[in-house]
Amino acid sequence: MIEQERRSMNWPVTAGMVAVAAALGFGASHWMAAKKSPATIPAAASTASAAESAQAESGTPEVKIPVEYLNIAKIAVEPVLNGGLEAEILASGTVTAPPNSEAIIVARASGNLSRIHRQLGDTVRAGESLALVESMEATAMAADRTVANAKVALARKTFARESTLFQQGVTPRQEMEAAQSALAVAESEAQRAATIARTAQVSGDGKSVAVVSPIAGKITAQMGTLGGFVQPQTELFRVAGAGPVKVEVSVSAADISRIATGDKASIMAASRQAK
Repeated sequence: MIEQERRSMNWPVTAGMVAVAAALGFGASHWMAAKKSPATIPAAASTASAAESAQAESGTPEVKIPVEYLNIAKIAVEPVLNGGLEAEILASGTVTAPPNSEAIIVARASGNLSRIHRQLGDTVRAGESLALVESMEATAMAADRTVANAKVALARKTFARESTLFQQGVTPRQEMEAAQSALAVAESEAQRAATIARTAQVSGDGKSVAVVSPIAGKITAQMGTLGGFVQPQTELFRVAGAGPVKVEVSVSAADISRIATGDKASIMAASRQAK
């Protein structure tokens, strides 16, 4: 009985001591938390508010990466500048010669191609004969030239004789002036016939018309065949000069604004080989 009374008397004391200890422990922890919070919490809050204010001013989020990480990842930081983006515009086109660098050579008279001196791809000189057209028109032009030259020779002799007779007082002035006028007409007809024959490139024998290249370059097209019949102004050859070429490309309206003067262009043939 005595032992039980002691135990019952000690229980309240023990409980009280435990309560006091718990209160002391809570107070100590609260005091320690209060002691640490003024040094840490305001600093974190101030840092967060500064970052938020900087982001609010710039309008974009900012991510800070240490310099060591950038060096390891081999990331370089450069200032933002204005620039352009390279791009390719694929378009189909044709390569042509400028107007002064290409010659379209036609036949000057109707007839048969009796001879072809140059072929497709050959290099020619200015004034070189590419082919011969055997034509009856060439014969007619050569005959007109011969008749005109003969009339000139006769008119000159007549004028010389009338001039001598006029100086001797045998014939009147009117006959001398008529002979002079006939000589002028004959010379004009001879000049016309010679010009026609020269323009048609009539050969010396008067049987053929030569097809002559007016420029130096390379034959890029050949339409005539040996022995074939051609009409006047029929295209027989095309000769491209050695000068610069012209490229005509079809570009859409959306891509025109992307092209500027001085931009480089690569020409790719149908065999997919860049030129």
